[in-house]
Amino acid sequence: ILEFVNSIQQVGRPQGRPRPAPLTLKRAHYPHRSASLTPSASAMLLGLGGHAANELVWLVLYLALSAFLGALAIPVWFACLAADFGFTWLRLLGPRLSMRLDTLLLYEPAAPTFQEFTCTGHDGVRLAYSVSLPRGAPSDATDGDSSATDINEDSSVDGEVKKGAAKRKCVLLCLPLGQAGPTVFAPLLATLGDEYCFVTWDYRGFFKSGIPNRKRRISISAHAEDAEAVLRAAGFSSASLCVGHSLGVQVALELTLLYPERVERLVLLNGCHGQAFQTAFQPVVRLPLVGTATFEYVRFLQRHPSFVHAFRPVLAPLIQYVFSPVFCSLFGSPMLRKVLGPNYLYEFWSSYMAGLDPARGTRNLEHFLLTFQEINSHSAFHLLDAIDQPTIVLSGLLDPLLPALVSGEMAARMRRAEHVCDPLSTHTTLLECPEWALHHIHRFIERTALAGIDLQSQQDRKSL
Repeated sequence: ILEFVNSIQQVGRPQGRPRPAPLTLKRAHYPHRSASLTPSASAMLLGLGGHAANELVWLVLYLALSAFLGALAIPVWFACLAADFGFTWLRLLGPRLSMRLDTLLLYEPAAPTFQEFTCTGHDGVRLAYSVSLPRGAPSDATDGDSSATDINEDSSVDGEVKKGAAKRKCVLLCLPLGQAGPTVFAPLLATLGDEYCFVTWDYRGFFKSGIPNRKRRISISAHAEDAEAVLRAAGFSSASLCVGHSLGVQVALELTLLYPERVERLVLLNGCHGQAFQTAFQPVVRLPLVGTATFEYVRFLQRHPSFVHAFRPVLAPLIQYVFSPVFCSLFGSPMLRKVLGPNYLYEFWSSYMAGLDPARGTRNLEHFLLTFQEINSHSAFHLLDAIDQPTIVLSGLLDPLLPALVSGEMAARMRRAEHVCDPLSTHTTLLECPEWALHHIHRFIERTALAGIDLQSQQDRKSL
């Protein structure tokens, strides 16, 4: 530093000007060395040294104070979050426990029989879909094979089935990720009469549906396009009720935005509008790095699928013989015992995790993890205010995957939506608290039917 200051003095001195008399500093002032400096250089050095020392002291004090306050603030912050969550839970729990639920009629058999068909999607992918038959009607085990463009062909048995189904109101069921069959909607199927026809399908890349030639074609928008093709193939011009759960919520929203004339009402269960990783495992407030960590975890499973194959056999007996019997005996619903049997939680879990079963399809797991990433990549948030179909959004306050705050955001952005939150359920509100969920769904159906829906104005709207 001394040499640098001296060099500056020499460079700044005009030519021909005599060198200033050097100042000799004694070793008593600087024990390690003696140096010759001009008075101005020594003053500059002492000033710089004092300023740096002052800044260093304040920096150390700032870091120490920040560490001390941070150690106190983090537990206080978490305590405030817990208090806020507990207050919200108690505020919802009171009306929930005092609510008088409607007594609903269970139809026999509780689960209607489905007949399977195939059609062609918008890009030529083969789609497997199912149409429910009226209760008591004989079923035909032969699968149909009709194109979405040949829906008026009624010369076969399949055509007769579709012709009879078209006389009823359509309920389009958008399944969650990995679900094989509409088990997650079992309470709704058991309480809606034969005036409704249920239509569902296997997402492309899963189970009996075909696999597109590009991975990019497995997307939320492609699933919504497939839903429209399935509706046309089943002989319906629109769905009287579009019901979606988890991933199915995003598919239902995308279908409504692309083809608003195809959807009359929406029932959205435990879902989100998109970018699911940004709120996953964050029930109260969004936290930094959680979304990135979830993304990297899914990426790790994509690179090492053997971990998933090893995990599933270990978890299956635990749920079948320990968790499910205990849960069903302590908190089980009498309705679901009649509909799905005494161990109904395991029956649901088996169908819900079918996407991870290699016996159901060799590439199911690959497409399962790919669609997980698609759930995070897709978003309809910026277009929610363009949806004016009557909508009810149901969520569980204890849902760790898709928190209730996302459902609240979604309902607040939509024009004619209401949000109902259950304080006692997690990610499957319709199965965990079916009486409560059906109470709100049936009242929503009755209320919107009495209010009337301007179908003509919906059909005149242009697709977004």
